[in-house]
Amino acid sequence: PAGTFRVFEVDVPDRYEPPPAQTVTVTENNTAVVLFRNNYKYGSLKLIKTPEDGKVGGIPFRIAGNGVDQLITTQPDGTFLLDKLLPGVYEITEQTDDKYEPQATQRVTVVAGRTSAVTFNNVLKRGTLEVAKTSEDGLKEGLTFRLSGTSLSGLPVEQYAVTDADG
Repeated sequence: PAGTFRVFEVDVPDRYEPPPAQTVTVTENNTAVVLFRNNYKYGSLKLIKTPEDGKVGGIPFRIAGNGVDQLITTQPDGTFLLDKLLPGVYEITEQTDDKYEPQATQRVTVVAGRTSAVTFNNVLKRGTLEVAKTSEDGLKEGLTFRLSGTSLSGLPVEQYAVTDADG
């Protein structure tokens, strides 16, 4: 019948924002056309970097999944926010520097209307140094050695150790 009506889309799939209702007037012997556009619901992904050596800015990561394959770099504060991601599962892989223990790829689920967070915490690689002391007179206990230099991460190293009875 002729008249003014409100038209709503019902049973909108979860991946879409419900479009707003529209008002349409139908006149006698006239066809009214109402167009609805479905827009995806999006979520966000926040990456947080916390390494042992305090270097957080400019760290590269690869984000892949759900049609996305993108390289990003952390901001000076060690974070990165990626908006307008479709809901789904994404894999985040740090492009790890050799000075850190390797990081496992992490999976994160992005939910529409929310910000999902993932944290990467790097631990510096460590090694072991053993000093063996010998002497002609057998004195090998209680001697102090100093290790100084620069680690692979660029941090200064200054450590002391005292030999035990075995040298």
